[in-house]
Amino acid sequence: MVKAKRIKNFWIAFFAVMTVLSVALCIIYSTYYQKVIRDMSSNTVDDENFYKRQLENKYQQSTYQLVDSVKNIEVNLGKAQATSDKGQQAECLLKASALAQSAVGDMSYLPIEDSQNAETIYKYLNQVSDFCAYLTKQIAQGEELTAKQRASLGQLKRISKNFYESLNKMAVSNDSMAITNSMFQNGANMLNDFVGDVKTNVFEYDKLIYDGPFSDSIKTHGYKVGTSKTDTIPQTIQELFKDYGVQSVDLARKVKGQPIVEYTVTSDKGIFDVDMLTDGRLLEISSANPDGNSNLTKEQAIDIATKFAQKANFDVEAIWVSKEQGNLYYVNMACVQDDIIIYCDMVKVSVSATDGLVVGLEAKSYHKNHQERNLSFDDFDEGKAKEAVGKNINVDSVNKAYVEKNQQYYLCYEISGTIGGDQYFIYLDKDTLKQIQVFKVIKGTEGYTVI
Repeated sequence: MVKAKRIKNFWIAFFAVMTVLSVALCIIYSTYYQKVIRDMSSNTVDDENFYKRQLENKYQQSTYQLVDSVKNIEVNLGKAQATSDKGQQAECLLKASALAQSAVGDMSYLPIEDSQNAETIYKYLNQVSDFCAYLTKQIAQGEELTAKQRASLGQLKRISKNFYESLNKMAVSNDSMAITNSMFQNGANMLNDFVGDVKTNVFEYDKLIYDGPFSDSIKTHGYKVGTSKTDTIPQTIQELFKDYGVQSVDLARKVKGQPIVEYTVTSDKGIFDVDMLTDGRLLEISSANPDGNSNLTKEQAIDIATKFAQKANFDVEAIWVSKEQGNLYYVNMACVQDDIIIYCDMVKVSVSATDGLVVGLEAKSYHKNHQERNLSFDDFDEGKAKEAVGKNINVDSVNKAYVEKNQQYYLCYEISGTIGGDQYFIYLDKDTLKQIQVFKVIKGTEGYTVI
């Protein structure tokens, strides 16, 4: 009896132990299985991240190579501008040209969806490459770099510096997966924002001055010139630069196929390249901006630009003035008739804030467009214009303007106002109140002013 009871207790204990072991094993296997599942899932994610990481590495590599290329473009442009040795000039220009093409290649690897703004950067890099190659060929033919070409190198160098600073700031601020991750955040792409910002704040190199409204007026017409006065042009230039201590006025060349003659003016204040129409009218001035402290006020710069324009027989008034890096005041001037700003007839003047000299002028639009016009804006209604532009913009002023778009001319209400702190110029057809053009005002390093 006792023995049977012991056997019974043994089996009870045995099955109890087996039950506990079974439960324990189930828990262990369940835990292990879940871990395996997690590991498998983790391996899948890690695998995806591996490819994302490879992609990001390529983006980062291209970005840093682009940074390096743009920095070295600036260095070589500066060297080419500074040296007078032709061998050194050619070497630096060749390097800058090759670096610009390398930068184009690095740009093409980046996932930039905003092709319109990216095109601005591509255009700049290609122009640097082509311009440097052109100058290299000129040097190889034994020719010297002109003052205008040196000034252009300085301008391109400034643009490269600004581009480098923006690009480097973007590159060093990136998180480890910043470019790739930004592509999957509601369609956002940090590179799109970057190229948009760069276009807005860096690439203004193809114009003499910082834009005011309609700075790029129509230039498709040819020059209408009168009787040739090439014999008296040196004397005309002497009068224009009377206060500059002119030492010599030398004919540089006659532009083939154009009624334009180029002169080099050597003076106590520097060397100036001056383009004149054959009938004795001033077309363009370019010169290097002298270094030094900026002591000139905005009002003084406007006065200097106005007096110089009057001396050159331009019927214009100052419309827009701004000051950027490089201690230059940029003054846009246009014809004004019965309070109507005629943006088609524009003269652009740059004044050195160091010594108050006019170091740049461009009057191509003026000479191609200027004519007698019968314009009337008798039914000017400021309230109607404000109502038409809507309540979204806080209107600061309403003016009269004569503008061009797509080779069509319009009498317009010029409305200046702000939206969310940004300033805009909006142009409405005076009769239909249809919007003809809109400009966003970009605040420069030291601000802008509308007169």
